[in-house]
Amino acid sequence: MLNETISPQGHALSPPAIPLTTPVIDPAVLPWPPAWQGYVARSPESITRFLEPLQAVRRSQRQGAERVRLWLYAAITAVDLFLIVATLVTIGAFYQSPNAVEGTFRIIMLAVAVFIPMTVIMRGVSAEVLQNHVLSMRRGAVVVVQTALVITAAAFSLKIGSDLSRLVLILDFFIGLGLVMAHRFFMGPFYYRQYGGDAHRVLLIEDRAPAGALGSIAGRRVQLDSRSVSFDDPCIMDQLAATTRLFDRVIVACCPERRAEWAFLLKGLSINGEVVDETVGRFSAMGVSLNDGVGRLHVAVPSMGLRNRALKRVTDLTIAITAIIALSPIMLVVALLVKLEDGGPVLFRQTRIGRNNALFQILKFRSMRVAASDASASKSTTRQDDRVTRIGRLIRRTSIDELPQLFNVVGGTMSIVGPRPHATGSRAGGALFWEVDRGYWHRHRLKPGLTGLAQVRGQRGPPTQKMICSNGFVPTWNIFRAGVSLVTSAFC
Repeated sequence: MLNETISPQGHALSPPAIPLTTPVIDPAVLPWPPAWQGYVARSPESITRFLEPLQAVRRSQRQGAERVRLWLYAAITAVDLFLIVATLVTIGAFYQSPNAVEGTFRIIMLAVAVFIPMTVIMRGVSAEVLQNHVLSMRRGAVVVVQTALVITAAAFSLKIGSDLSRLVLILDFFIGLGLVMAHRFFMGPFYYRQYGGDAHRVLLIEDRAPAGALGSIAGRRVQLDSRSVSFDDPCIMDQLAATTRLFDRVIVACCPERRAEWAFLLKGLSINGEVVDETVGRFSAMGVSLNDGVGRLHVAVPSMGLRNRALKRVTDLTIAITAIIALSPIMLVVALLVKLEDGGPVLFRQTRIGRNNALFQILKFRSMRVAASDASASKSTTRQDDRVTRIGRLIRRTSIDELPQLFNVVGGTMSIVGPRPHATGSRAGGALFWEVDRGYWHRHRLKPGLTGLAQVRGQRGPPTQKMICSNGFVPTWNIFRAGVSLVTSAFC
């Protein structure tokens, strides 16, 4: 019956002609169960055309991703445990008295019982560990330290090993720790190669997708054509399951009319499945949600959580108040000199763009003649600008004119470290900053700062360079990076 097609009336029809160039399914490779042979008979050409690429993928991918990872996890854990046990046995044989053999044996049994669960709990082996041998060393060290602490507590509670030398046990710990870290450092690249150079295997399915739909995503690519294939078919579902189980993640790029079908199919597979949709890229969506049948794209998130904002505010206040007290003599002298030079106001106020694109008044020591002050910053200051006073040249060259911004920090409109604020009339090449790059508005998710990445990296040139440099600071802020920026800018 495999060579016949049945008409609705039940009459046998001649099978459709299959071109000689069309690959035919090899029964030895794809042994169909008898109950499924009717499905194959209905459309052998379309079934073959759809399944042949999946067949090729399985031939090239010998083992599933999870199975390979589990074997490597077991190998790493076994070698670590062997090194620790060998250290205990060797050191005990050379330095412990014959009466301490029983205590040494009990410590070894404790180490075996504790080390494996501790490796799992502390994530001593993971996909990230396979990719980064430095992280692997750090995780291995944590596991050894935690194991040693548990063994110490257990030995004290159960009065095990009271006859063992404390010096020998300390020696066991440090030698075992060194051997585990050395194993992970030197063997890390080997484990990485054994896995194939990627700790997460990705299957990229292109089903008549537009050119470049998957971009430069790394993974195993396969071209499929599902036009004449129904996913309501046990044969198709079986072969897709057999292929996708070899991977950790499946990404499908297809024509718009097939997205719902692929999404429905992926939901039936126990795998991370994704369908490419250009809407996500167009809106730079960070996630999606579905509530009450209404789908939403998440397009924005806070730049920092409450904890980080509170930590940043405390740090700003501490540094700003301390700096105001320490630098008050210098600030008083500068204020007196500015006043004496032409009798004008000491401070210069200018409207700038702050956090969330809200406007605020920034404070600076006045460095220009009163009549020539440019509140909108429509004209950039040059090296030999005749609008700058004599005192102004000195305080601008040493950045002393920026010191009043410490009061902006105390007032909450600025931070010590963050993207530098610009005046509303600032231009780059004759165009306003947001006309040069609309992404300019995104840099204001953090409070503007006294110093930022542009100053740390020495970007004193064109405004566009400083603008791009500051944009990179916003999504990567943390207290450590802020401290490095502050110290670097202070000494550069």
